[in-house]
Amino acid sequence: MIKMSNCKLEETNRQPTLSMKITTSVNSLIKDLKKGYAHIDLYLDELGEVPVGPPYTAYYNWEGDSIEVELGYPVKKALPGKGCIFPYEIPSGKKATLMYYGRLQKIAPSYKSLNTWIEKSGYQAGVNYEFYYNLLENVPDEQLVTKISYIITKI
Repeated sequence: MIKMSNCKLEETNRQPTLSMKITTSVNSLIKDLKKGYAHIDLYLDELGEVPVGPPYTAYYNWEGDSIEVELGYPVKKALPGKGCIFPYEIPSGKKATLMYYGRLQKIAPSYKSLNTWIEKSGYQAGVNYEFYYNLLENVPDEQLVTKISYIITKI
């Protein structure tokens, strides 16, 4: 049984982040995300900074098995980049969101539900974000908590 919250509309402020972009495959996604988050964690430690929210992934291009993503952490203020890590921000504005509970491999029905809600509510979906509340912790996959969020605009 799929566990998810109701779809809802949120208005958010712009959020500075430290992030990196990678291209990966469906089979390597989780492993590559964890590796990228660890790389950013080390840099945050070097700066003496800490994230102000859960790690996220923004999905930009998904063709076949190839996925282009931005992964990162929200931070308190704009921070300098280094190497493959760069400052970015999650834009302000309206977001359609849904909380999903369980294995990431079974998240597709939640996306379908949220996309249907967006369309029926008269919006168009933009960039898609996932916020991972406990992905980096040692919890069973069935206990993962993920917030799905789309930037939306009124049609």
